[in-house]
Amino acid sequence: MTANPSEVEAAYGPLTAQQEKFLTARQHLMPVMVRARQMIAAVFPGSQVSLELFDDGTGPDHLCILVHTDLSYMASIPQGTRLQDRWRAEFARSVNRELTVMLWF
Repeated sequence: MTANPSEVEAAYGPLTAQQEKFLTARQHLMPVMVRARQMIAAVFPGSQVSLELFDDGTGPDHLCILVHTDLSYMASIPQGTRLQDRWRAEFARSVNRELTVMLWF
């Protein structure tokens, strides 16, 4: 599975220069992100997503996909569990060191 920055932008919207630099250095994450967007759409239809880079003080080291949902925390638990189960089944655990999905309320 391969992907490029334009495919990631098609799934998530425009990337910042810092996000693009992060992904260019970690090209293995781009196909994961494209597939993750499909998984999110299946579990949280119509939800908006955004990307957030986290910095450990030495430079960006982690990208988070934020799923913006109107559901309450309690109402989102079944879908969140389904998404987490699909994520674990499809992606190597090592991906979580650089990329995670979080619900945003």
